[in-house]
This record gives sequence, structure tokens and C-alpha cells, in this order.
Amino acid sequence: MESLLAFIPEDRRLALAAGRELPDRASGSVLFADISGFTPLTAALAQELGVQRGAEEVLNQINPVYEAIIAELHRYGGSVMGFAGDSITCWLDADDGRRGVACALAMQAAMLPFATVRTPAGTPIHLAIKVAVTAGPARRFVVGDPDIQLIDVLAGRTLDHVASAEKLADKGEVVVGQEVAEALAGVIDVAEWRPSTTGESFAVVRGLAALPAPTPHAPLPPDTLAEEQIKSWALQPVYRRMQTAGKFLAELRPTVALFLKFSGVDYDNDEDAGRKLDAYVRWLQATVQKQEGFLIQLTIGDKGSYAYASFGAPLAHDDDSLRAVAAALELRQPPPELEFIRDVQIGISRGRVWAGECGARVGAGSPRFTYGVMGNEVNMAARLMGKAAPGQILVRRRVAEEAKQGFQFRQLGLITVKGGAEPIPVAEVVGRQQGQALQGTQYELPLVGRAAELAQLERLLDSALAGQGQVITLQGPTGIGKSHLVSVFQQYASASGFQVAAGTSQRIFQSTTYWPWQQALRQLLGLAADAGSEAVTAQAATVTATLTQINPDWAVRVPLLRDVLGLPLEDNPTTAAFDPRQRQQTLFTFVLEIVHSWARSQPLLLVFENSHWMDETSRGLLEALAKSSHDAAIMIVAVVRPAAETDTQAEPLVNLRALRHHTLLPLGELNSDGVGQLVGGLLGGTPSLLARLLIEAKAQGNPFFTRELVEALRESGQLRHDEGEWVLAPGMIDALRTANALVSEQGTWVLAQAADLSTISLGIPDSIHGVILARLDRLPDSHKPTIKVASVIGYSFELVLLAQVHPAHLVRAALVNQAHTLTERDFIVPDYALSEWAPEADDADNSRYTFRQQATQEVSYETLLFTQRRELHRNLAELLEEQTPEATDQIAYHAFLGEDWARSLRFHLLSGIDDKKLFANMQSMDHFRKALASADHLPPGETLAQRRELHAELGELLLTVGQRDTAFEHLRASLQLAEELGDQEAQAHACRWLARAHELGGEYQPALEWIDSGLSLLGDRLTPSSLELHLIGGLIHSRRGEYKKASQQAIASLLAAEELGQPSIVARAHNLLGTIDRLRGNLAEAAEHFQESLSLYQQIGNLQGQALAQNSLANALFDLGRWNEADSYYRRAGQIFSQLGNVYNRVLVDNNLGGIALNQGRLDDALLFYRRALRSLEQIGGSLYVVGAINLNLGATHVRRGETTVAFEHLERARELFSRAKAGDLLPEMHRRLAEAHLLQGATADARREAETSLATAEELSMMVEQGLSRRLLGVIAAEEARVDEAERQLQEAIQILTDIGDDYGLACAQLSLAELCSHRRDSERRAQLLAECIPVFERLGAALELGRAQTLQLIA
Repeated sequence: MESLLAFIPEDRRLALAAGRELPDRASGSVLFADISGFTPLTAALAQELGVQRGAEEVLNQINPVYEAIIAELHRYGGSVMGFAGDSITCWLDADDGRRGVACALAMQAAMLPFATVRTPAGTPIHLAIKVAVTAGPARRFVVGDPDIQLIDVLAGRTLDHVASAEKLADKGEVVVGQEVAEALAGVIDVAEWRPSTTGESFAVVRGLAALPAPTPHAPLPPDTLAEEQIKSWALQPVYRRMQTAGKFLAELRPTVALFLKFSGVDYDNDEDAGRKLDAYVRWLQATVQKQEGFLIQLTIGDKGSYAYASFGAPLAHDDDSLRAVAAALELRQPPPELEFIRDVQIGISRGRVWAGECGARVGAGSPRFTYGVMGNEVNMAARLMGKAAPGQILVRRRVAEEAKQGFQFRQLGLITVKGGAEPIPVAEVVGRQQGQALQGTQYELPLVGRAAELAQLERLLDSALAGQGQVITLQGPTGIGKSHLVSVFQQYASASGFQVAAGTSQRIFQSTTYWPWQQALRQLLGLAADAGSEAVTAQAATVTATLTQINPDWAVRVPLLRDVLGLPLEDNPTTAAFDPRQRQQTLFTFVLEIVHSWARSQPLLLVFENSHWMDETSRGLLEALAKSSHDAAIMIVAVVRPAAETDTQAEPLVNLRALRHHTLLPLGELNSDGVGQLVGGLLGGTPSLLARLLIEAKAQGNPFFTRELVEALRESGQLRHDEGEWVLAPGMIDALRTANALVSEQGTWVLAQAADLSTISLGIPDSIHGVILARLDRLPDSHKPTIKVASVIGYSFELVLLAQVHPAHLVRAALVNQAHTLTERDFIVPDYALSEWAPEADDADNSRYTFRQQATQEVSYETLLFTQRRELHRNLAELLEEQTPEATDQIAYHAFLGEDWARSLRFHLLSGIDDKKLFANMQSMDHFRKALASADHLPPGETLAQRRELHAELGELLLTVGQRDTAFEHLRASLQLAEELGDQEAQAHACRWLARAHELGGEYQPALEWIDSGLSLLGDRLTPSSLELHLIGGLIHSRRGEYKKASQQAIASLLAAEELGQPSIVARAHNLLGTIDRLRGNLAEAAEHFQESLSLYQQIGNLQGQALAQNSLANALFDLGRWNEADSYYRRAGQIFSQLGNVYNRVLVDNNLGGIALNQGRLDDALLFYRRALRSLEQIGGSLYVVGAINLNLGATHVRRGETTVAFEHLERARELFSRAKAGDLLPEMHRRLAEAHLLQGATADARREAETSLATAEELSMMVEQGLSRRLLGVIAAEEARVDEAERQLQEAIQILTDIGDDYGLACAQLSLAELCSHRRDSERRAQLLAECIPVFERLGAALELGRAQTLQLIA
């Protein structure tokens, strides 16, 4: 009740309470107060916060100012007559100016605390007030239709007089009329007199010698006035909303503002002025309301009065531009009974505005405010009105564009308006458009008109059933019927024997890893979505038992599913040791194996709704499955909106489109028959021909729009059931007929072919956004805040959470009833799909609901003011932390939007760390960046440690994704913050990663300098950072061929790790030492290190480490010529990698097994291994180095097969890849293989050049094995060139090197080459001796090709 009273001037309230009328003629003072500074404040806030939030913040600043100055007005017995943006007009009855001037001076004093305000960025803005006071006679009228709104009007020349005074006032001044100054002579202190252009004089007042005593109005006892007496003073939609949802009266929404200036009433001299004005205002209200607009403001003056009407607030339509122009055309020419109204000028503009209460709610004695609709575009409409000539309607170009279907416009070009920095494009309304129908769009319920698309999906399903996997992107705009088509298709697939699972992405969960996959996999595993802690533990056990029963080898990888399913599946030593990349790759492979296993037992359909909002990890997993499903009984359907609707440049899931088994299925508009069937299904009966034609004309084939149009027409009573048929209401038919939109055919009204539906108010919206907003506005006012609060929670929400954050604190029954109403009206649906149960009646408040359309949630959310969203998000974050602290990403999301900066910092950091573990790098970086943004709002000294960690994490991740330059910035910032903290371990950590950044760029010297810096910081202390610094230092030195330094660093790391009890680091150090020894040719020592590494990994139960060590050990054994042992270790490693789903390392094993087959002469087997490895790499994406190595080995195999053309292709490919990877350790072998290929072709000069390059590179890198092999080849080339002595020398040196390093196979090959040279020199005794030494080696190793050559040579006499 008190809120409703605030719409009535205070003296009018008292008169109503006393049951008396205020006289229409009165004498007193008029006070006009104009607050300045809000224009620059608006501009500054718009620049800092964006236009929408900036406008809202301006209102947050202006209302406290209003409260301060209105409090002074009430203290002196004044009443606010009207608000106009940042100014108010006030009346002090029976005052000669004394109370008015005292009040004005008090207002200036009240403004002092607001003299300087600072924006969030710290920009100072100066606010001030100028006040004008005049005294004299005035007229008081109550005008308007009480069924729409009553308006208290102050009129007469005293108002014009105060307007003249206000124009002469500067900021901080009080200017009064001469009559006031004369009345207060002897009391008033006049600083100066100022003349006006009309010859009047006005005084600038410094003060009063004696202030009058305050004379506030007598307080009005509560409930003095009945609700029926006062409700007509508020617009009826505002009244209804305030009764149930006052907190959400304020909102942001798009509106069209219409300003109208008029004259023709002599308020001072015409006794009939009140009746005339009332008649005009009632007609104006009715004309505006006919288009469902509302008169917001009325300002009266003898020299011109103006009215402001809003189309879109408090009720919205998406054709509000059309409605405003239609109303303007009618308002331009009043009817004959209002012929006294003259000089009508109209301006119209459109934009997003702030709508809600404006004025003083507290601190003013009693509240006084109005329902205001304010913003830049409102001001623009007023300025256009001022530019218009009498009888002219000027509109902004955007209004003309939106209304051009219904009206003709004349473009006037760029026009400069008062207060505008730049000229704006303006058009003049000419009249109605002729012969053009208005177009629109909208929605669906029964599936109709989709037979072709459904048949195509069924054909693709048949292909999947036959083992030819299918990937479908179903694309279409909002409301086109994608979800319904998929729902029907899922039922068909299920009936066809397919397992069906679905997952839905949501915008709010875009940073929640694997969100849609969690839903789908839980369905396939039979897990309930909502379970308590005990049930969750049982679910984890069920998952483990189910999967290990299918394949016991999966047991070691089952913990990885915790990342997807969110179950307490604890890591084992193997999964705990994975780095994020390994963890994600292994998880992807595991999920693919599980899905393929299920598909082998029963064909599988996976549906992913809203895939345009799919999180990074889910998208990666979807793409991996799609690539692997071409030969499986799997069908994947990804439902997406086009890029234009998702704020992205690229089409969603564009990578899928390159797959051969992908189909893009665009969903277009329904045809006329489809719309007709849909309308009949929606109504449950037959629509009349005219009703169907009208809906078809407006719906334009969009099922959602069709549905909403039918609901809008039915709810508004414009579509009625009459004698078994749904017909249009008589009023609508009359409107259509009046607009010449109907013709009669065989006695039946139908739409004319060129029917112009835009020229009349049908109440039918023209876009999905407008439909939703219009339908939301038709909800009961008690339900509107509920759906808005739900929209903040997200696309899906639980009633129990909604109840906790709802500002109205609704009782359980009320909230459940509202949910039922929203469900009945199809705004939300019970989300039973995500759980195994449908709630019983007494569990209804625990139910989960989903918005039936994402667009509904978005529009509901967008109507909220930023402050409202912020409060709700903040409350949600606090509640979620109390109830589900593990939901870190959701808490972070709400805390950030709620500007709860400390909580946002904490949870974005936690979420970023969690995502980093899952290798969701882009999401992780987004969390870390938002955490840093949150830290910017907190005292720097309190966030040093967190900011250091954030910069470090960002630096590491940016290196991972290849953004080195940006990574350097963050790592240096981390180092600087660590120095401020005095945290030497953190400084060393930053040094380690700065070294890693340089190492990745091949910048080894600065990398080593950072390592030295880190180690210097730590001194003799042994810490995790020191261990890592030594290891990376050893790696860099080994790559530079500085094996002694490399060994020193590796040993230092090993000894320190042993002392700290870090067996995994000890194992890594042994592995590095083994690698260094192998590169140096110390093969036996290398094997010992790898064996030690293997033993340690076995002790700690790390299968991944075991497999890596076995592979490395096999490499050393291979080099030692112990090929059978090597083969055994390779196969053991391969089994573990397969068990872990580690495709990448399985590739390395295949490569190594190919090496044994190559040396043993099993060339077909070698090609099989290498080709399988290359194929796997192409599927998962391999490094340049590894792809290059496999191409090198393929080239070597083809050389041995004598296929030099193919060999050169692979070897040149390897050369290119090694160059791009900046890799040097395989260059000696690459040049050696090229030399062998040239030698096969008889190009000995080219062969010699490549072999010499091989030798020089090997010597530069201190690679003894390659030195020996290169010299053997140089000897063979020299022999081919008949340079026998050179051949002898090279082969002898090769034998010596290979003997020293213990390479049995290489040594035997060199001995065979020398034996062949001896045969050429006819030195049979030496030849026999050499063959006797090498043949047993070839026999032991199974080197069939070399053994054959040796045995053939042995037979030669």
C-alpha cells in the first residue's frame, strides 16, 4: 500500500485521505530542480562498464540524490508533481516563495555529499544541482482514464516562468523570480540579477537572513486509504507487478520511446481547461494503449506541453516499432472533438532502457517515486520531437528499418540534435505502406512436416546398423524444431534395437568438463544423476565391476572415469603418475574402447543437444569418437545452432565436417501444409481458414513461432472455439477488414494476397525474442520473479535451490504451484530425463526443471538489471559453496558474475587447476584469467600468493598450447611476485618454466641460464624444484651433445631424489642417464640404467613408467644385438600401453618392433609395423619428430627392398619434418639412409656426400654408433668406386668403433663388408676369418639378409 501511495503527490494523498478535492486554482511556489553531471557520468560508466550496465549504474547514483533532495522538499511541506529524467517539478502550496527558497538552499546543501562521485575505474565526476523558484497562481487537475492511470497535473504560467528561471541558472545556484525576491525583500541575499530574453529579471540567491520553520505535511496513518482509492494512480501492469514482485519492478528491456509535443489549451484563462486536458489525455492514453503502449509522463506548460509514451515497458512486443509508428500516425491528427489541440510534433527512437521505480523510496520522510522508463534513446526521442515541425513525425533510422513493412518513410539524412555529439540518421513518417504483408516467425509441438529429414536419418541409421558409422550435424536456428525431430528419431532408433543415450550442453556449463558426456555415459551405465554420498560410492563400485567384467585389462584405467562421471574412483599409482596430456589421451582412448565395446554388443545412438555450447573436453572426446566410428555400429547426432546465433565466427563442430562419414542435415522452415497440421494439433481441433492463413502468414515456417502465436492468440482471446471450430475474435476480423486485409471468396473471409498486416494492432509478435518477452509479460505477476531467478540459476534448475535464493522467500506450496503453472504454460518442463525417478507429490520441491527453450531462459535473464543479477549470482555462489563445495566451476561462475571477488578468485583457481589436470587447457586458462580479473578487485597485498600461482599456471598452460610470447609475460610476472613474497621455491619454480620455455624454442643457452638461476636461489636445499631443474638441465645438455654435463645434472637429480625419498624422480633420472649413455654408445651402462628405472617403477606400481622403461631397455638391448630380449621387452611394453589405451606409446613400440623386423630382413613385417604406427598417429595426431622417425624407418625399409623411388619420398618427408621440429639426433641416420638409396641407384658421388654428412653430424653430436655405421657405409662406397685403400681404412675404423661400444650387429655388418672387400682382393684367409666372426652373430640375431650374403660369400672359392 505504501508503495502505491508513492505514485501520488503528498498533498493529493492527504486530500484523498480527508475526502476532499484540491481546488483547481491555487497559489504557491513552483520549484524546479535539475541535477547536472549525469551526462558525463553516463558516458564514463558506459565506457567502463558497457552501455547497459552503465545506464543501470547511473540510476543507482541518481536515486540516492533524489532521496536527499526530496527529503528537504517534504521537510518544507512541498510535493513532487513530476519526474523527468534527472529533474523534478515541485509545488509548495500557499507559499510566497519563502519556503521554496529555503527548500532550494537546503537542497544545495544536501547535494554536497554527492559533489564528487568516482566511477569503478576511479574517474571523478562532479554532480551539482541548479534550482529555480517562482511563485504565483497555478491550476491543479486530475486527468486520465482511471482504468489506465490517473495523473496529477500542475499547469499555468507560473510553470513557464520557472522554466525561464531555470535556463538562467548555473550549477550550484538558486535562481528566483522577481516576484519571489520582492516578497522576501529584507530577508533574501541576492548575489546578482539576470535578465531573460523575454525582458523578465531573475535573482541569483546567496541565502536567507532568516529561515522559515520546517512545515512538513502531517503523517498519513497506515491504511488510511483503501487500495481501491489509490490503485488507479499506477499503471495497471505496474500495480499488479508491485503487488507480487516489487523487487523485480526494475529491469532492462528494449523499448520504443515516443515523445509528443502539443499546445492549444489556455490553462490560466480557460475555465474549461481541466476538462479539455482530461479529454485529450484520455484519448491519448486510449490511442497508445490500443497498440499496447503506455503513457509514462505528462508535462504541462502554456507554451507547449509534452507526453512520453513507451512501447515495450512494462509490456513487450517485438513489433513495438510498428506499434509506435501506428500510434504516432493516429496521434498526429486528433479527432474533431479535440480540435483545440494544435501543433503536434512527434519523435520516436528505440533502444534498451532501464525501467523501474525512480525517485525516493527511503530517507525522504515518505516515499515518492514514479515508474520511469529512461535511457539514451528516451532522450533521443525527446530531441527528435524538438526537431520535428508541427504535424511531423521524426524517427531514428533503426525504427524506420523495423517498421518499413508497414509504413513509408522519407530518409532525411544525418541531422544534429540537441545534446548529440554526432549527427544521426533520421527519417520522417510519410504514411502507411501499400500492398505489402508483414512477415514474422515462430514454434512447434507435434512433429509435422519433417518426413524427409526423418527418412534421411532412418537411412543413415540403417548404415550404422550395418557397421558403417555415421556422424550427423543437425543444424537449425532457434525454434525450428531440432529437439523434437531428434526426440522422435530417438524413439525410432530405440525401437530398431539401438542403445540410445543423450547429453545436453548448457551455456552455464561451458566451463564444466565432460558435462554432456557425463549425462550420456551415466545413462549407458544405468546410473542415477542425483544420488547421495552412499549411493555415489555404490555407483563407483558398480562401474568398476561392470567394466572389469567386460575387459579385465580395463581395471587399471577405470579411475580415469572419475574425470567424466564425477564418481569417487581413486587413482592408482599408474593413473596418478599421468601428466594432464597423458591423462586426457588415455581417457579418450578408454572411453572410445568402452563405446566401441558396447556398440559391438548392441548398436549405439549418441545424441548431443546444444552442441554449440559443448565444453572443450567434451568437444575433443566427441571428435575423437567420430573419427574412430567409421567402421562401427555407432551413430552420433550433434544438434547445433548456426554460428550467427552463438556469437562465434566458425560454425559449431566444424572439424566433424571433414569426415567422410559425416552428414550435415540443415533443418529449414515448415511448408504451408506443415504449419497447418501443427496449428490443428496445437488447438486440438480445426482452425478456420482465415485463422490458419493468418498464422501461416505470421509464422513463416518456424514451429516454435507457430506454437507461440497460437498460444498468444488463444490467451488473449483473439482465437476462440466456436461451434467446433477455432475462429478469430470479431474484433480482430473487424481490424483486418478495416485494413483491407480481407477478401471474400465463396462467402468466406480469407487474407488478401497483398494483405498489409502491419498497419493494424493484432497483438501478434514478429520474432522469437518478442514472443517470449510478450508471453513472459502475460504471466501472473507473482510468477515473473520466479522465472527470472530460475534463469540466473541456469538452463536447468532445482526447486530447492530456487526456493533458497528467491527474494520473496516463497513457501513450499506456493513455489510448487508456480512451477506447475510454468510447466502448464510450457515455459519449463520437469527434467526427469536426468534421473531415474519422477518425484512424488511430497517431493515436488526437490524436482529439477529445464527451460523448454534456451531462448526463454536467455530472455528472462536479459530483463534483469545488473544489480539484480549480481545479487542472485552472489547468493547462489554462497549457497553452492555451503551445500556442494565440490561444484567448483558452478561456484566460480556465479561468484564471478556476482562480483564476489574473493570467492571468485578462490574457486576459479580451483576450477582451473582441476581442468588443467584433465588437459582442458583452454577452459583452465579461462578460469585462471577470471581469477586474475577477480584479484584486480581485491587489495593487492592480500592476493600476492594467489596471483603468483595464477601467473605460473597460465605460463605453463600457454607453453603447452604453443603461445610462448604470452607465456613469458606470465612466467616473468610469477617470478616477480615470488620475489615480492620472498618465496625462493616459487622463484625456482618460475625459473624452471622459463627455462622450459626457452628449451621449447631451441634456445638452449638462455634456458641453461635460467636453470642456473633457479639452482642458485635454492643453494644446497633439496626441493621438488631443484630436482626438476637438474632433470631439465640434463635433458638440454644431452640435446646439445654435452653428455658429461648432462650426466652430472641427471646424477645430481638422482642423488637428491633418493635423499628426499622420491622414487619416481629417481626412476626418471635413471631413464635420462640411460638415454645419455645410449647416445654416447655406452650400451651396457644404458641397459643397466633402464633396468634400474624399470625396477623402481615396478616397486611403486606405476604401469606407465614400467612400459616406458621396458621400451627404453629394449632399445638398448636392440643396440647391443640382443634382439630376442629386446623383442620380449617391446612386446611387454606394448601390452601395457594397450592396457592403458596409450596409443602414442603403442606407436613407439610398433616402430621399434619394425626396427627388429627390418634388421632381420622381415621386410613385409617391418612395413606392417611402420604403417600401423603411422596410421595410429594420423588418428591421434603425432609430433613432427615421431612422424618423421617413422617416415625415416619406412624409407630404410624400402631401401632394403630396392624400392628407391618410394624410399626417397619417405626420406625427404622425414628431412622436412626434422627441419620443422628442429630435431638433430636422427639426422645422422637420415643422411646414411639417403646415401644407401643413392648407392642403390649407382649415384656414388651423391651417396658419398650424404654419408660424409652423416659422419660429420654424428661426430658433432658424439654419437658413436652412428659414427661406426657411417664409416662402414663410406667404406662400402669407396669399394664401389674402386678406392680400395680408403675402403679398407674406413671399414677398419668402423670395426674398431663398433667393437668398443659393443654393437654386435653393426660390427658384424662391418666385418661382412670387409670380407667382401677381401674377396675382391682375393685375400681368402682373411675373408674366412671375418666370416667366421660375423656369421654366428647373424645366426644368433636372425639377420636373414646379411646371413644369406655371408653364406654366399663363404661358398666362393
